[in-house]
Amino acid sequence: MTSREPPRSRPPPTRATSHFLSSAGAQIDEISARLSRRARVDSISEPSRPQPRLSLWRSRKNGPTLDYSITATEESAPKGTSTSKLNTFEGVFMPTTLNVLSILMFLRFSFIVGQTGLVGTLGLLIISYALNLLTVLSISAISTNGTVRGGGAYYMISRCLGPEFGGSIGIVFYIGQVLNAGMNIVGFVEPLMNNYGRKDGEIAHILPESFWFTFLYGTVLCILCSVICTAGSKFFARVSLIIFVLLGISTISIPISAIALSPFASSQIEWGLSTTKFVNNLLPRFTKGAAGSQLMHRENFRSIFGLLFPATAGIFAGSADSGKLQNPSKSIPRGTLQGLLLTFFLYTSVVLVLAAGVSRDFLYTDLNTLQDINISKYLILLGSLSTATFSALCGINGAAKMLQAIARDDSLPFLSVFKYGTKATDEPLLAIAFTYICTQCVLFADINQIASFVTMTFLLTFAGINLACFLLDVSSAPNFRPSFVYYSWHTALIGFLVSFVIMFFVDGVYAGIAFSFLGVLFLMVHYLGAPKNYGDISQALIYHQVRKFLLRLDKGKEHVKFWRPQILLLINDPRRNLKLIHFCNSLKKSGLYVLGHVMITQDFSADLPELRKQQNAWHKLVEKIKVKAFVQVGVARDEVWGAMNLVLSSGLGGMKPNIVVMSFFNLAERKLIDHPSQDEEDSHVVGHALQRAESGAKRRQRERQADMDHEKNYLPTDSCRKNPAITICTYLNIVEDIIASFNLNVALAKGFSQMEEPEDTTKEYLDLWPIQMSPVSSDLTDESVLSTNFDTYTMILQMGQILHTVPRWRKAYKLRVLVFVEHEADACEEQRRVSLLLENLRIDAELVVLTMDDGKLSTYEILVNGKAPTAEIERALRNEPWWTERHRRQENEHRRTSQGSYSRRRESAVTHNLAIRKRRASSSHHPLSMPLSFRTNVPMPNHDDSTDEEPDHDSEQLDSSIIMPRYTDAAVFDDDEEYNTGMRHGEGRIGSAPDFDASPLPSRTIITNTHKSPTGSDSAPSSQQEGSSRSGSIASSHGTEDGEQETAGANLTISFAPPPANHPTLSTGSRTNFNDLPAKAQHLVINELIRNNSAYTGVLFTTLPPPSAGTYKDEARSEDYLEGLAILCDGLPPCILIHSKSLTVTTAL
Repeated sequence: MTSREPPRSRPPPTRATSHFLSSAGAQIDEISARLSRRARVDSISEPSRPQPRLSLWRSRKNGPTLDYSITATEESAPKGTSTSKLNTFEGVFMPTTLNVLSILMFLRFSFIVGQTGLVGTLGLLIISYALNLLTVLSISAISTNGTVRGGGAYYMISRCLGPEFGGSIGIVFYIGQVLNAGMNIVGFVEPLMNNYGRKDGEIAHILPESFWFTFLYGTVLCILCSVICTAGSKFFARVSLIIFVLLGISTISIPISAIALSPFASSQIEWGLSTTKFVNNLLPRFTKGAAGSQLMHRENFRSIFGLLFPATAGIFAGSADSGKLQNPSKSIPRGTLQGLLLTFFLYTSVVLVLAAGVSRDFLYTDLNTLQDINISKYLILLGSLSTATFSALCGINGAAKMLQAIARDDSLPFLSVFKYGTKATDEPLLAIAFTYICTQCVLFADINQIASFVTMTFLLTFAGINLACFLLDVSSAPNFRPSFVYYSWHTALIGFLVSFVIMFFVDGVYAGIAFSFLGVLFLMVHYLGAPKNYGDISQALIYHQVRKFLLRLDKGKEHVKFWRPQILLLINDPRRNLKLIHFCNSLKKSGLYVLGHVMITQDFSADLPELRKQQNAWHKLVEKIKVKAFVQVGVARDEVWGAMNLVLSSGLGGMKPNIVVMSFFNLAERKLIDHPSQDEEDSHVVGHALQRAESGAKRRQRERQADMDHEKNYLPTDSCRKNPAITICTYLNIVEDIIASFNLNVALAKGFSQMEEPEDTTKEYLDLWPIQMSPVSSDLTDESVLSTNFDTYTMILQMGQILHTVPRWRKAYKLRVLVFVEHEADACEEQRRVSLLLENLRIDAELVVLTMDDGKLSTYEILVNGKAPTAEIERALRNEPWWTERHRRQENEHRRTSQGSYSRRRESAVTHNLAIRKRRASSSHHPLSMPLSFRTNVPMPNHDDSTDEEPDHDSEQLDSSIIMPRYTDAAVFDDDEEYNTGMRHGEGRIGSAPDFDASPLPSRTIITNTHKSPTGSDSAPSSQQEGSSRSGSIASSHGTEDGEQETAGANLTISFAPPPANHPTLSTGSRTNFNDLPAKAQHLVINELIRNNSAYTGVLFTTLPPPSAGTYKDEARSEDYLEGLAILCDGLPPCILIHSKSLTVTTAL
């Protein structure tokens, strides 16, 4: 027999392991002790007690520990504090049993059984207790999911449904408890008078029976109960125990008397158990004028149930003082259910005794039946007085504690005086005194009337509790996991619905009054109460629904019919851009609105506190300025990466930004920083904007500092760290990436610091200037290519119409659409086209068509017709090489003209044509590298007639002939002066009718000019010897019946690429074409045109010409581009420059 191998000894733990195990054990003990002590301390013992919180794990000498923050009062609480708390029997079971065993059992059960019979009474009892049971299940689920603090039902409802529901239902329930206390005090006086009244006393004739003496007896009891409530919960529990013993003996004596007493008969009662009486009392038999009835007509189930239900509705007595319980989560469900079960059996036994031992005639006439058939009438009298006393005590005490809890939550400001309690036991003395006054007023009412109002208030509270449990369960909140498992959302929903049905069943008028009063209280708490963050169920429900619908919001199924602006506003300093923030809030049209901010840091860990500070500050800013926006704060090493991360990360699912808004780069401040010694004359590079900024810089700084010091104008973000000023290349880099890389719409906002609010404006119009951009390029076959940007044109119309639908903007401004042509002969045709476009897009706006050659534009006359330039134009263009070259060529041309050199003039024109063709042919095919042009006609979306595909059934097709006119091949100019003259004056137009497809289309339409010049080279626009010539046509290309190509014409193109220094057209003194002007020159003309016609405009929308690809790589090119935009916007009202990459309008149904 082999010897057993001794068990291997476990190796001793290492030092590190021992340290971990010991510290972990200490942590568990410490956490358990603190959580247990925290659960036993009343959370509202002090008015300003902070909510408990779990802080982050932090390292200490003996390892990481969980630091649970508690208040000084909790820390100094003695270890034996739990011995002063109430257990389940004292704190829940006994109050519930005593409160449910109502005075109505002794005073009105004989009346109820006489009217509804045994079946009707038991049926009403079962319905009442079923609703009580459903509500108790909900109370148990909520109370076992966490610690229930003082306030009982109010605390449960407010923490689940929010302060509005909690405060309003809590006040209604407070009124119900006051009415219940008054009803029991009135009930106390009634048996007292029946037994000791001078006239009707059965035992003795001692007490006077007048109304005021009756009121005096009730007042004495009310004062006595109020004094007992101020003594504290332990004294209240001792008094309750005495009353519980007396009431228990009195109630048990009823079935014992039924067995012990022999049958007897008297003038007042006839007693004796018999089957005949039982069968006779089995079914309902309603009468009129019975003892205890207050109706002028026959009783019915509705009136009887309204009287009976308060006798069963005292289930909140145990939870009313939940802050004084040792373990509320376990005591409330256990004690309440046990109390309900006991009282149901006691009520059933009393009903069976009355139905089997007393004939119906005596039930109609005698309200003291239970006292007459008892072995001792003193026991029933003692039970009547004891239950009335306790119910009054419980009503006053529970109502006062609830009023204190409501006041401490600042639900209504005028209740704040009731939040204070005594230092020793935190008894709400002021709340008790106020409750006493209210109860005293109830003593003037009748007991039956009080019972009906009590029923309404209790049923409303039942509905609130059941609704809270139902919503907590269906919201699938992870932290809702109560230890009480005998419930479901089905039981809670049934309890909620039954409560409402019973309210209107009992009395529709009282129910309507109760709901109206509840609605008024709801609004008062919402608008007057202090903001609270209870973590109510609304957040869980909103999250649940938003998540579900976000998953259904498929970005791939998005249709242009339902397009709306979803704005990402990139912003650095909210104080400077406060008006722009409010403007975008109006512009979003119920769409997504995100405020994006980038915090620049080189050390994320070190700046993490600053990041959290900025996140909180931005969220507070949104709340303070009251805009409906989300906040997205990003972190990056530079502005470009930060902005790109914001664009990528903003939004969720199908709700992603589709337009990025940026404030305009502040060239004026940059010039002041880079060139502080520059004289005032040099500040005119961008018109007068720099001059104004230079003169007002110190003034604005003083005003901003004054605003920051002023508490009323203080913004939460004012204390945040400011980012360094963004460079001009970085700004252009962000713009280019948004347009080219992300393919998003972009809008630059300028001048919004001067925007007038619609309520205080002196302006009249919202102006839309949809100037069409057209890149000019060449294809691989050396064919001239022009394209249109239909999306930008229509998006300007769309955004203006959206802003005009906002009531405050619609009331203050009229909507206008302003377009322009170069020649007056084209105005009527432009009017027709744009009018039909606005009609088909359902945009109600005033249309204004302007012309350039009417002699009213000084810049046009100077730059196009060759008049002498003004000093302002000289300052704006003096650094432009083409302007200097023009002056030199004009001097040379003047000398040549004086010598009659006609041949040289002809040669110069030919050279001009070749230069234009060469410049266009050298353009890149990249969309941002094309020289951009403005057009004044309505652009055409692309539509290929040769396709065999059927149109989209969701799209609406329009005849393009009503939108754009057709020209003969206006892109080709030969030497035929008659032909060119006819085209110049609008002759030679022919119509065509291709379909206008409303489905999403490419944003560019390209045509090609394949005609050759007589010399064999491609033809190109040439300057004419007389008058101005029209530039190349920009339109869709469509095949005709003869297989030829026709193009829809355009009479203006505005170049945004600077021409070569030796630009031939500008070098001559002859009249040229607006289309041939370089970017800054065209900006000067358009700027004057807009300033002349938008002087009374609140906000202006127009086209943003995008920068050429790679502009941001060169600081000089970046500055030149932004200076051109600054010239375009100089002196204008607040304006939004828009560049669109998507279709935003449709005519589809």
